[in-house]
Amino acid sequence: MVKEKGSKSLTKRDIIKGVTGLIEPGRLTALMGASGAGKTSMLNLLAGNEDVILDTMTVREALLFAAQLKLPNDMPYAEKERRAMDIAHLLNLRKSLDSIVGSALEKGISGGEKRRLSLGMEMVTNPSILFLDEPTSGLDSFTAYKVVRILSSVAYKYGRTIICTIHQPSSEVFNIFDDTIILAEGQVLFHGPVQSMVPYFGALGYHCPTHFNPADYLFMEVLHQGATSATEDTFDFIAGSKEDEKSRAKAREEESGRIKGLLSAWNGSAINQKMTYAITSGATINTGVHESAIQQTAGFWIQFALLAKRAGYNAMRNKLILKGKLAQTVFLSLIVGLIYLQLGNDAKSVQDRQGSLFFIVVQALFGSLMGVLTVFGGEKVVFQREYGSYMYGLPSYFTSRWLVELPAHIVMPILSSVIIYFMVGYQLAADRFWWFALILVLVDNSGTAIGIFVSCLFADINVALAVMPMFLMPLMIFSGFFVNSSTLGWWFRWISYISPMKYGFIALAKNEFSGLQILCEPSDTGCGAGGVRTGESVITLLGFDDLGNVGFNAGILFLITGGFLLAAYVALWAAVRRSHH
Repeated sequence: MVKEKGSKSLTKRDIIKGVTGLIEPGRLTALMGASGAGKTSMLNLLAGNEDVILDTMTVREALLFAAQLKLPNDMPYAEKERRAMDIAHLLNLRKSLDSIVGSALEKGISGGEKRRLSLGMEMVTNPSILFLDEPTSGLDSFTAYKVVRILSSVAYKYGRTIICTIHQPSSEVFNIFDDTIILAEGQVLFHGPVQSMVPYFGALGYHCPTHFNPADYLFMEVLHQGATSATEDTFDFIAGSKEDEKSRAKAREEESGRIKGLLSAWNGSAINQKMTYAITSGATINTGVHESAIQQTAGFWIQFALLAKRAGYNAMRNKLILKGKLAQTVFLSLIVGLIYLQLGNDAKSVQDRQGSLFFIVVQALFGSLMGVLTVFGGEKVVFQREYGSYMYGLPSYFTSRWLVELPAHIVMPILSSVIIYFMVGYQLAADRFWWFALILVLVDNSGTAIGIFVSCLFADINVALAVMPMFLMPLMIFSGFFVNSSTLGWWFRWISYISPMKYGFIALAKNEFSGLQILCEPSDTGCGAGGVRTGESVITLLGFDDLGNVGFNAGILFLITGGFLLAAYVALWAAVRRSHH
């Protein structure tokens, strides 16, 4: 649905229109066309494949991961391993088996090897059909030639049907293909053997010069006739006169008419009629792949174990992230400890004690939230690719990913508690320290749950990062520190009910101030006999009297964490559902 120029309403625009084709086993087919012709859209309709692999996996692990998830449960592990190694040998990946995939920050395998590995993860199940989107994109001419040669060998030797989009291949690469489908304006312009393409268009008046790359001929002369005048068009565009604009509009109209003529010629051609007869005569009925063949074969627990193992390796190999989390925890904890170092018990220290507790809650929630948002959001493209290939289900992925993250979100808050609690000088009692540590663990995990929820809610991580402050500010403002909870109107009070910062602050405040003896001057308001004020009076001033004890607020934090995780699961389910429909 698009908004046409000069119109306020949305209108339907077809991207793919009336496409019919016949792709045979044992043949390698190139899907070609100008930019915007609908190549990737058509391939996504058929397969929806992406070239995305987790960057910390080795080549061996990636192939075995695919084999264990997609091959039948009753197949022995040794057979699955042999299948994976055979694929590595076929794709010339044996020398790179123990090299990591790598990323922009860490060197790994080459671009060509990554393309072949992505192909191998699909081939490990010995599929009848392979759909590949731009398998040679970004590769030098020799590596591109090797990749396409491997695809041709697989199609010919194993009788597989392989179709891939490709943009202006070299003549050597183009001649490896058996068939080509050429799209224009979302419709088929030509579909047949590559050797028939030049004679077909030659008969329509588009003659290919001798010793000219047929792919270049297709793009320069057939799809974009008159491209040699591009320099003059650029000069005219810079001049910007009305006559130039009219001339360009007329040229575009003529080009559109020419393409429509070529489309009409194809519809009436003998090649098309022969192919259409083969399809409509019933010869190809019931020869496709059955739907059961694309469903994941591994059970939940196998998926869970493999995903948890991979996520664990990923966490350990991302040493920079691990060191960053540790350094952040220690550094921020020391900063808090030094700012509020050894608070006293006099009236002046009450504000500092309150401020330290609230700052600790905010720091715990924000630190975990932003960390998981970037990591989880960055890995989501890998999940979408693998889920789209039916490698595993959503429940196994979500639960394993969360449980692997959990230890770090327990250890780090406890480490922070050890540093902060004794540096600041809170009440020296074992039970109060462990309640303090537990509250920080729960706040940290609620921040993690919110981060996962937001990263699942938005497809683009940059959008998620931009929206996050708008989401967090109301939760922080109505947490009970800036505004007294008892004075909130009903129209704002509901926000405080879902704020983990509120329950974390209440729990820490009650844990610290209950039973605390605050020294005061007898002339001070609320000062009791002997110049002592109780910490309970501070809790009353904060409006926390009727908001439950420490355990109650800890339980609410636990429920908030579970609620946001459930919301994240639903958001991720909705996202993958949209992408598959």
